Amino acid sequence: GSLPTIIGILTSLRVLRLGENSIGGTIPSEVGLLTNLETLIIDGTAVEGQIPEEIGSIKALKDLILEDNSLTGTLPELPTSLERLYLTGDDLVGKIFHKIKNLRNLRFIRFSRFYSNSGSVNPLIFHHFPNLEELKLDHVTIDPSPFPMIPVINGGLNSTSKLRLLYFAFSEITGSIPIEIGALHSSLKILSLTLDVGKNGEIPSSIGSLTKLENLVLSGDWRGNIPSDFGKLTELNYLALRGGIGGTIPTELGELSLLKDTDLSDNRLTGSIPPELCTLAQLTSFEYDSCDEKRSIKISANCLPNSC
Repeated sequence: GSLPTIIGILTSLRVLRLGENSIGGTIPSEVGLLTNLETLIIDGTAVEGQIPEEIGSIKALKDLILEDNSLTGTLPELPTSLERLYLTGDDLVGKIFHKIKNLRNLRFIRFSRFYSNSGSVNPLIFHHFPNLEELKLDHVTIDPSPFPMIPVINGGLNSTSKLRLLYFAFSEITGSIPIEIGALHSSLKILSLTLDVGKNGEIPSSIGSLTKLENLVLSGDWRGNIPSDFGKLTELNYLALRGGIGGTIPTELGELSLLKDTDLSDNRLTGSIPPELCTLAQLTSFEYDSCDEKRSIKISANCLPNSC
């Protein structure tokens, strides 16, 4: 079936959710008559065609989630009341990211599968969102390709930022993580970066300033060592550092008393596993590469074995 045009008579409707079903057709323009609608979710359906421009007239709309459908065309002007915007690109075209720069109330942004046909992301646009709490870019073309964190931070994501989650995955980002990332120390709880940072990519020790971090994932083509300042991340419960890191495991990781899971695989680590890690009562899984062999260790009363 499809979404009927008669839906426009439901003017008191506040939430409309169509997810994970076989509904098809197009989004009727009559959806713009739902003046009290606060949440619109169309997720995982066969809905196709253009996003109606009438959505821009729903002044009460706070949450717009349009993911994993078959939508085409351009993104219309959206209501400035939006606080949450989740979009899957695929067949959308045009300068999509220029359409959202006036949405200053946005708190949650999640974009996936935005390639060159739908316009690349210029990181400068994120200067416009002072209330941003979560930013997730998954398979998104970044323009320019060097790591966008510097303009993002200098543009407003600083020590007074509300940003709690920063997630970039397979988004054609190159270059090093800037040391300025430490400015997010007052808010950031989840940092997950899956990148191709090239041969000049070192993990900055300033990440050790992000003392509210609970989850840290850095996956790429790193060089250098694990910074000893990571021992300051005392709220951390999940740590994954993957991709070419050398040197030894710093003894300071033994200060992470809340750490439960650690993945140090696909690196070039040397030396022994520090005995300080034996004191981590919460640690249940520790994975690392040693002598070209991946080992997944379940922590018990015995200490961790040494590497080669």
